[in-house]
Amino acid sequence: MSKSTLAAFKTEKQTQYTDELTFIRGEFTLSDMESVPYFTAAMPLRDLVSHIKLVEDIPAEALLDWRLEELFQRDISWDRVETELVNRYLKDENKLSFFNSLTIALLPRSGFLIEKSYGEPDTELPDKGNGWDRIEVGYICIDFLSGEEIGVIRWHKERIFPVAIDGQHRLAALKAYYDEKKENLVQGSPELETKISLILLILDEEIGFKRRNEKSLIETLREIFIDLNKNARPVSKSRLILLEDQNIQSLCVRNLLAKKAKEFSEKELPLSIVTWRGDENKDEAKFDSGYSITSVLNLNEIVNYCLNRASLNKNDPLVANKIKRYIDKLTGRLRLEQNIRKSIMDYSQECIDEAEPFSFKQKHLKALQEAFHHQWAPHIIHVFKEFAPYKTYLSKAKEFGAIDGILADYLLLPEKKREAFIKRKKAEYKDKNKKFRAGVKIHTPLKELENLKKNEWAFQVVFQKALFINFFDLESQKQSLFGLNFNSIDEFRTWWITQMNDLYEQKVFNLHWKEEKGKAHLWLGIANNPGSGSIQYTQAAANRISSFITLCMCFRQGNPRQEAKQFVDSLINNNSHSLLIAKDAFKNIRKELERLIKSKMNADEIEDSEKLENQVKKEVVKRLKAIS
Repeated sequence: MSKSTLAAFKTEKQTQYTDELTFIRGEFTLSDMESVPYFTAAMPLRDLVSHIKLVEDIPAEALLDWRLEELFQRDISWDRVETELVNRYLKDENKLSFFNSLTIALLPRSGFLIEKSYGEPDTELPDKGNGWDRIEVGYICIDFLSGEEIGVIRWHKERIFPVAIDGQHRLAALKAYYDEKKENLVQGSPELETKISLILLILDEEIGFKRRNEKSLIETLREIFIDLNKNARPVSKSRLILLEDQNIQSLCVRNLLAKKAKEFSEKELPLSIVTWRGDENKDEAKFDSGYSITSVLNLNEIVNYCLNRASLNKNDPLVANKIKRYIDKLTGRLRLEQNIRKSIMDYSQECIDEAEPFSFKQKHLKALQEAFHHQWAPHIIHVFKEFAPYKTYLSKAKEFGAIDGILADYLLLPEKKREAFIKRKKAEYKDKNKKFRAGVKIHTPLKELENLKKNEWAFQVVFQKALFINFFDLESQKQSLFGLNFNSIDEFRTWWITQMNDLYEQKVFNLHWKEEKGKAHLWLGIANNPGSGSIQYTQAAANRISSFITLCMCFRQGNPRQEAKQFVDSLINNNSHSLLIAKDAFKNIRKELERLIKSKMNADEIEDSEKLENQVKKEVVKRLKAIS
């Protein structure tokens, strides 16, 4: 073969291979019997979308013997890719975008099949010369700087199948994003400067791969694929709320919490008595047991109601009327200044015109967060500090050191580290006087705090939600509330807290109100299930609790000598404007009370509408008599 023919052959051979990727070699070795080498590299976005494949791109013929769980793991949620990763993340100009490394397996391929081994070296690429060492694994060429863990790697485009076994959704999003942008990409476009971090796996003994048991290449790659995908855990909702910087509701929730573990003001809730450390196995809204006054999940619900339940879901950021409705709800509730509101509306229209997903600019988020901080956060915190059961709890927590003492240190730790903390503290105080040793007591004060929650509606998720629903709803109607007239939200809040504390003193918010002579089971059919008496945790139950609280307040605002029967009759027959709020509240609990009554009636009685009406009246009268 002539020199020119040989040169042409080598040039053609090189074009069949990818460009060189610079790598750093690493190794995962936990025993002498096992070792997984890997190569960390960075690939330009243009090459990535062209060369790297998704598991679903593996030829169908190669998947015929995959197990059910393996086939399931290869599925991609394209709705999530388009909506969350592309539209809400990569295309969001207000969001800094970054993906962590993709794990890529370099598989030997022959036509439509994935081979069982890499085979004999067959690269025939020119040597790099002195100072370089080479390892060839089938159609993969790895050149090392002599004596170093740094080098370059190339592979044959047709004989090697590079597939993402971890990071499929990220890869799919990058491919979708690039496909949308590629027509407008020119030299100097920032997308062309993007390089994606890769971890390359080549499971061959030639480069140091070892494992205990005998498994084929494909079996090993399947195992790694399943393990990586099976063991990936979603971030808990609580953590998302505490970490999300682009979601106004999450920012408002964080406005209510101390910024540091033991640094807080009177305008914030201490972290030591809030359930905030959610994980994928235990992320609860409940706080009826334990040592918290509330949870991040429940605060999220409270803020959601405060913000008129304004939210954008899935494809909403691209739908004009939903964007406008969302902005109207938020800006109306937070009473933004006109210039900021106009800026938000103008920007949203730009997004709509350009068919770009809408999200707030940083200056808009800041304005919305500050508005919530000034207008609503102080009132929410005030309710926690002044509603009697919460006030008592906070006072005791402070006394026991659960807010700024040793007990707070204990509560701020993960559960696994708490017992070791106690032992360490006791050891520190071993040689000190009894006063110091007493300060290490943990379990006794915690038990006392937990006992404060017993029989209290206030520490049930559904009641706390209802409490704030009632506050926000009545505040929005404060100009005509029960014939009263409040000039400010502060004036309303003072009145409302007084009413709530009066009802609390009358044991209205006792969880286990028992039926006694002349008294009714206050919450049966409203928040407790008929028969079992178990608590209902639904949104509808929270709304009914709020409605019954409103009824109680309205009844107490009337003529002191007014009987419960007269009041209930007036709800049905009187059209007085001052009773409209109470009438709406009555309608909200009526359906469930009818269901409760029907469970005790025979078929003929149920058909008698007049009798059913009278029974409903009696049921409400019984309950109001109990608190009069």
